[in-house]
Amino acid sequence: MQSIYGGAIQTAPLLKFIPSNMENQFYISLKIYFLAIILCSVSTQSEAGIFPKKISIDIKVEGNITLAIDIYKASNPRALIVVSPGSEGFGENIIAALNQKTESKLSKDKLIEVANEAGYSIAYYWQRGYLRTSDCLVGDSYEQRRKSFVDYCYKPNVRGKADLHTTTMDTEKVYKKLLIHPATKNLPIISLAISEGSYHVSRLIESKKIQPIGIVFIGGLFGSLRETVEYQLRNDFYMEKIYQTFKLTGKEYISFADVVKYGKLNIFIEPPGKPPWGAALAMGQIQINKDDAAARKSYFENQFQKILAKHSILAIDTPTNGNFDGIEWPSSSSFNYLPQQLLAKTRIVDYLDQYDKKIVYLYGSFDSLIKLPNSASCPYAKLKCRIETIQGVGHVLQDESGFKPDRSLAAIINAVNEVAANN
Repeated sequence: MQSIYGGAIQTAPLLKFIPSNMENQFYISLKIYFLAIILCSVSTQSEAGIFPKKISIDIKVEGNITLAIDIYKASNPRALIVVSPGSEGFGENIIAALNQKTESKLSKDKLIEVANEAGYSIAYYWQRGYLRTSDCLVGDSYEQRRKSFVDYCYKPNVRGKADLHTTTMDTEKVYKKLLIHPATKNLPIISLAISEGSYHVSRLIESKKIQPIGIVFIGGLFGSLRETVEYQLRNDFYMEKIYQTFKLTGKEYISFADVVKYGKLNIFIEPPGKPPWGAALAMGQIQINKDDAAARKSYFENQFQKILAKHSILAIDTPTNGNFDGIEWPSSSSFNYLPQQLLAKTRIVDYLDQYDKKIVYLYGSFDSLIKLPNSASCPYAKLKCRIETIQGVGHVLQDESGFKPDRSLAAIINAVNEVAANN
């Protein structure tokens, strides 16, 4: 089996045949998780004339590091949507950027367009260590542009020191800049936070460093960041689907195809390449019984404990390498990133318990990266929140194309309108 994130994936029929590099696959899985939750998360630039006005600005943050912000200004805007990206921090849709020469200059992800049409300016920013792809991507093919991203679009000496804490601090700087910039300074701010972006926004709200008039979370967290990382590293999503399939079928042995069918997986959505990889890692592509599944579950728990031990001590200025769509990605983040995630044990809802504005959580029904809430009603009495699940889409509300379909875009704008109307 081939992963779009690089190289053949080795799978094992039974626990005793788990390959020796499985522990490395665990670390790669975290990198895939980081990349996946932002790979399709935000919109890209479009052809000239589509949007009323685009303003690109740069700001300085701690360490004299430059962050890039792009503002797409609506005519007579009533508010500003600030998009906080997920873990890896890309300020646009990488799928669209990499295909810009090979498919079309017009983005298929139309969030900027629909936001502007609804009367909202919208701002995106790149986390520290990245350049705008419009300034660095070269090549006429997807492969050339993919390689050029790793070669030219990030600064290893900066990105290799980026961690959870620096990202929270930089997010605050972005908000403060937008509060005083001439194009946005008179506009109320609505936070649109993607996945782990919900952590940074919530921390800043709890400390009263930002005060948005409302929040829309896409694939956002209710529980702690640590719980989400554990959910991923233990392969809990796939193990739950395996046991669900045993229950629904009554079979002694089940196959990969059974898990896809009865677990209601869409192997083309969540995220590209991840479900067959994750399911194969969890069970192999042959039939297994409950004893085999239990052995796998035990193995993943042991691997998780090894990861905890390895990352129990913070390392000063130690970078860690990643994998960008099959290309080795040196110094993609700080070694401290994972330990800091594992230390983040406070629930997001506890950070927000004093926030008196409206919050809307949007989830895709095929999300395998976040444990979905059991109910559409908000389970926390202190919060003014609503939960909505959009059918047939993934973690960042994308369909098989990698872009948000019209129903996802409509849900986002409706949620933005809802939180704006509560002020």
